[in-house]
Amino acid sequence: MPEPTDPTHLFAILKQYGDAHPSPDGRRDDWNYPANWMKHGWGADEVEIDDWVVMLWLNRAISKYRSVYDIGTPEMAALFPWAGQPTVAVDYATAEG
Repeated sequence: MPEPTDPTHLFAILKQYGDAHPSPDGRRDDWNYPANWMKHGWGADEVEIDDWVVMLWLNRAISKYRSVYDIGTPEMAALFPWAGQPTVAVDYATAEG
């Protein structure tokens, strides 16, 4: 999949937030370790993956897909209804919530 032209998908937002707000103790958590383990197969023989982490990765993947193609597939929308809606540009610097 091509990289999005604007970093508005979940993974890019998480990376930007982490860069802007580093851990007070200077330690970097390897929160992406299980994903890298599944993709590349290095490290431990087995890794326990919590359900919430799987949901985060699904959200992350769908948000990247939508940032490239503007809308998710019917299968994505079945998991997350927001995935079936066209993307809407948001200026996070001025957005009120």
